[in-house]
Parts: sequence; structure tokens; C-alpha cells
Amino acid sequence: MLADNLGYGDIGAYGAGEIRGMPTPNLDQLATEGLRFTQFLVEPGCTPSRAGLMTVRYSIRSGLSKIILRGTANTLKAEEVTLAEVFKTQGYRTAYMGKWHLGSAEESQPQNQGFDEWRFGFFGTTEATLYGDSMARTKAPEKWQALIPQIIEADHAGGPVKPVRAYDLEYRRFIDRDIADAATDFITTHAGSKTPFFLFLGWTRPHYPNDAAPDFHGKSRIGPYGDSVMELALLHKSA
Repeated sequence: MLADNLGYGDIGAYGAGEIRGMPTPNLDQLATEGLRFTQFLVEPGCTPSRAGLMTVRYSIRSGLSKIILRGTANTLKAEEVTLAEVFKTQGYRTAYMGKWHLGSAEESQPQNQGFDEWRFGFFGTTEATLYGDSMARTKAPEKWQALIPQIIEADHAGGPVKPVRAYDLEYRRFIDRDIADAATDFITTHAGSKTPFFLFLGWTRPHYPNDAAPDFHGKSRIGPYGDSVMELALLHKSA
């Protein structure tokens, strides 16, 4: 599970949480009961972190050390070996849920990089939801026109992506809950099978804009960002 733009020191296990007005007890429990890696090299951006996790290499090795824009030459190439491809060689069922941001080219898409399916996916950045409704589209700066995202899915390896709905500002409030529900369904479906599975969740929180679901408005003491972090902590528990 990969949070999107969550600061290292924002959760309780690393010194913040309740102290900063946004308690994260579920994430703290995961940290207490699991294994924590506290020495690392990471770059402050969506693409390089994802590239490093997906390829288990420094992001610059795959040309993805900077945040990429849709339609650029920088993209996850077909010759890269991903975690999903490695798991597939061992007979695993693989799935990806959520934000990708490793390239929109056909060769780069999850279902062509070792994943059997991709749900609630989108290319680009959550920030583009600011221009997602019809009125905002007419006012969007030119650089954003091609970035206004659609929620898409791919239901089998090697298959095409299919549009599901617009990823607008209204849906931004609820997409992570849908990702969590889809992940829970996937786990429930495959947990009793003899076939092992690998599931990668790409959350959208707490990337800007931080408009949390209505029942989390005002939950923290520090405003929208804290509300979004607290909702993310709950979603981790659900999934």
C-alpha cells in the first residue's frame, strides 16, 4: 500500500499523529506489529517513489526520477521487470488498485506490466480533478487540458483500458473508499484459494486537493490535510 505525498513524520509511529492533531492509531498499530525500514533514499514526488517500488531499482535507472506528465517520452518501458512480473512467474494472481503515474503509454500500463487487472485507475495527478467538471474544463490552463483524468479499468492482462467515469473534484472525495472496497473484495475472493496473490494499492491521499469524504470533515485539529490523513489511516485498516 502506497500513500500519495504522505510525509514520513506525519503519522504517530514517526513522531506526529496525535501531537500534530491528526491521530493515526491504525497505521501506528501496523508499524508496531510489523517491520519498519528506517534507512532509505526517496525523492519527493509521485513517479520516482512508485518506480522505485515497482522495479526495486533507483528510479533514475528507469528514467523515472522526475514526476512525469502524460504524453511525454518518460514512461515505464516494456523491458523493465516489475514486482508483478516476478510474482507472475511464481504462479501468483496479481492486481493493481488506484493511481498509477508511471506512464500512460500502452507498454507502461499495469495490465501490460504483470498485473492481471487494474481497478479505479487513472493516469496523471489528482491535482487535475480541480479541472474535472464541465465548467472548469473551459477555464483550465492549456497545460491541464490533456491531463484531466478519467477513472479507467482493465479486466485482464494485456487487455485495453476502459473508461469508467470522470475523475472530478466531487469523486475525489470518495475514490479511496472505492479502492479500499475493491481491495477488500479481491482479498476476500482469493484468500481461500490455493493460488497465491499479490495486490498493490496506490492510494490518492493525502495528495492535494485534500477534500476528504464528508464524514471526515473537521475530524483533525489542523484542517483538510489532517482530515485526509485520518481518513487514509482508516482506509488502511479497511483494506
